[in-house]
Amino acid sequence: MGSTIGTGAAVVGEMLRFRPWRRGPAASLLVSLVAAGLAGSFILADQPARRSSGAPAGAIELPQAPAPGVQEMASFLPQPTPAPPVSVQATAPADPPSPPAAAPRRAASVPTTSVAPPPAQPDLHPWIASSAPLGASPPVRVDIAAVRVTARIGPLGLNRDGTLEVPKDFSRAGWYTGRPTPGETGPAIIVAHRSSRRGPGAFWTLPQVHPGQEIVVTRADRSRVLFVVDRVEQHRKDAFPTDAVYGPTPETALRLITCGGPFERTLGDHYRDNIIVFAHMIGWAN
Repeated sequence: MGSTIGTGAAVVGEMLRFRPWRRGPAASLLVSLVAAGLAGSFILADQPARRSSGAPAGAIELPQAPAPGVQEMASFLPQPTPAPPVSVQATAPADPPSPPAAAPRRAASVPTTSVAPPPAQPDLHPWIASSAPLGASPPVRVDIAAVRVTARIGPLGLNRDGTLEVPKDFSRAGWYTGRPTPGETGPAIIVAHRSSRRGPGAFWTLPQVHPGQEIVVTRADRSRVLFVVDRVEQHRKDAFPTDAVYGPTPETALRLITCGGPFERTLGDHYRDNIIVFAHMIGWAN
């Protein structure tokens, strides 16, 4: 610091030497002031330099938050929701029940909040109790009142690999043209989807069918064939009972087929099993 003050005094002395000022008390005072000012400037110059990019003295600096990380989420298409498991019953064919009689008219009742019963089957003409085979006529509609199934029916063939086609419309059923029409001797085959990504299919409630319940198939000739359920079976698709389903029978039979069991993504988002309803004819009506 002493060297700094001396340097300042030397600079002032040189200034006075080249000016026509007389040396005296005023000059001495000027030298002292200038030297003190220069010394102060040098002292301030010795302080550490402040950050050029920092905030001014007395300001509050806010920390910069790190940029949020990007989270990747796998999106899956909604899955269909399977119905509660239904116990599979394998019983011997039941004896044909008596043909249903026309229901008598009932007095009008006061509406209640209870669940409405399943819709009654159309009864345009009395049923004829018979298991005798009928002539050929393609099916156009299937009704199962007990589980509220009503679906239109279209024809189905085979795929190139020999497997049975399935309906393109999930709300419709299909009849396999390689087997008899419902009402002819032999097994008539009708299949439909259980569900789709948009909701239930035509045979969504088929696994809830029980032996003894009735199935009505309407044909193109406007006749209706009445079947009764013998049994309901569930099989893995890789162990499908081909002979029992497609094999010849001496009676007028019906097979309804849909998917069932667990819904497995490892199988390409398909059900693991098949549900098969076995039924036989007990009557018909025009």
